[in-house]
Amino acid sequence: MTHFTGHLDQRASFVPPDRLSRLALGYLVLPVFLYFLGWFQPVPGLILATLLAYACWRALFATAPAPAPWPPKRLIALALLIAAVWAVFGGAGHFFYANAHDWIIRDAVLRDLAASSWPPTYSAGGDELYILRAPVAYFLPAAAIAKLTGLATADKLLWLWTVIGITLFFLLLPLRHISLARATVALLIVVLFSGMDIVGFMFPDFHWGNVPLPGAFIDWWIKPPPMVSYWSNTSNLFWNPNHSLPAWISIALFYRHWRHSGFLQITPLLVAVLPLWSPFALIGMAPFICMQALRWWFKRPRHSLDMRLIAACLGVFAVVFTTLVIPPSGIQYGMTLTTPPGRGGWIYLNNLGHVLTYLENYTLFVIFEFAIIALLVSRAVDRWLFVTAVSTLLVLPLFSLGPGNDLAMRGSIPSLGILCIAAVNAIAHPAADTGLYRRWLLALVLAVGAVTPYYEFSRAIGRESWAPNLDFTLIDADNGQVPPHYLIPRRRSPMEAALNTSPPLPNAVNWLQFCDSVHPRNKANKAHVAFAWRSNRNDEEVRIERERKKLDCMPDLSAADPKATPESEPRCP
Repeated sequence: MTHFTGHLDQRASFVPPDRLSRLALGYLVLPVFLYFLGWFQPVPGLILATLLAYACWRALFATAPAPAPWPPKRLIALALLIAAVWAVFGGAGHFFYANAHDWIIRDAVLRDLAASSWPPTYSAGGDELYILRAPVAYFLPAAAIAKLTGLATADKLLWLWTVIGITLFFLLLPLRHISLARATVALLIVVLFSGMDIVGFMFPDFHWGNVPLPGAFIDWWIKPPPMVSYWSNTSNLFWNPNHSLPAWISIALFYRHWRHSGFLQITPLLVAVLPLWSPFALIGMAPFICMQALRWWFKRPRHSLDMRLIAACLGVFAVVFTTLVIPPSGIQYGMTLTTPPGRGGWIYLNNLGHVLTYLENYTLFVIFEFAIIALLVSRAVDRWLFVTAVSTLLVLPLFSLGPGNDLAMRGSIPSLGILCIAAVNAIAHPAADTGLYRRWLLALVLAVGAVTPYYEFSRAIGRESWAPNLDFTLIDADNGQVPPHYLIPRRRSPMEAALNTSPPLPNAVNWLQFCDSVHPRNKANKAHVAFAWRSNRNDEEVRIERERKKLDCMPDLSAADPKATPESEPRCP
């Protein structure tokens, strides 16, 4: 087994929570306060906000923070500068091209939160009223301020909120005791950190090894099976900052403090507030929280836990969980070996070729996404954190949740964050037993991985920027559909009696009379992004099976409707 040292990180993990930790936790907690006060009627809203305030007091203010100084002003200025530049190229603010796949919907959520009372209410043309039911913490501060400053400012306010979150994440990293030049290199490592997606895509396959098109999305280079992808830091920021920011801040806090007894007070608060940011952030943090609980069970006296704090946090968690999950939205889940993707037209074959393809793709995915980096940085991070992160990254590809397996995409962010912090340590704080050749090899691997963020930056710069649609509601942005993972009928919410009542938002389009499946204004932003798929050994077998299934359903189609085609019949693949 690899020998771990990580003296610097062992000390860092023993650091007591300080004022910077409080500030980072305040960033995560503030939207939950807004949610309780805005989503619920006055009496239950005040009760829930008071419960959350009590939990914050028990976790953050019952004891004095460690007398640690604030980070140096030069480091704060550097972190703020790099965070602002990095965020400018992302979707928030729309300074450059925003990936329209996700940002058309995200802009509509922000618009509805800023333009209406909470929770936003919708009508799809009938008597049924729907309410927004989604992890909205990322949007709430910007939407709340935009109610005062105007709807047109909401997008720029969201960018500012994103910059603050990135800056806090940067300042939580182990950068205080190094020169400004090394701190700059360390932050650039964070920005460019990625697995070697380009090598995985171009690795000799069963058809050809080609180069992705300019602006292609190469994080998702594995063609199912399995349906899995781990994204670069830049891809996560550009596509889904609502998932990445809470995961990054949480894992950075965990890295700094988890061995200190005072962090036992903070962990329940993280569990309580993370679901409103991103349930996948909490899922990704769960192995680390379980590891912390396991070590406490064997080393800490049971009376060291603050049961009042835990009870208050459980109450907050229960309310947020109930509003987000009940009733369930029918999201697809299963094992990646046997569960067909919810979209994309792939067919899973129950034969040896399918299993061999799965094993081959899984092996290549592990090697190129994180295994090589993990071997190079194994001595640069706490042993327990390293083992937990690598174990999580090995297990996540086996399971699937959501049509694109968001479980792996978003749930991997905390574990990849640990490897990223380890890479920063290896370069910025080289230990005595970390040889020069190991550091140079790590630098080479990181440089190859930086091809992925290059493609993200090139797409942002190369495509024409577009402004958010301030007229379209969430239903308009989804082309008249009622997205089940965003909206539920109000009458089905178990919290209906406690929620505020607001008039339904008027849709900009009469979808009962609109014939096209996609509105031209949703097409105008060039949502298509070229995906870079690596070919599989069983591609020809899959093609033949798809053709056979199309032929099998042709007789039924002709009997029912002579004009029907396989493409028009949903039973046909």
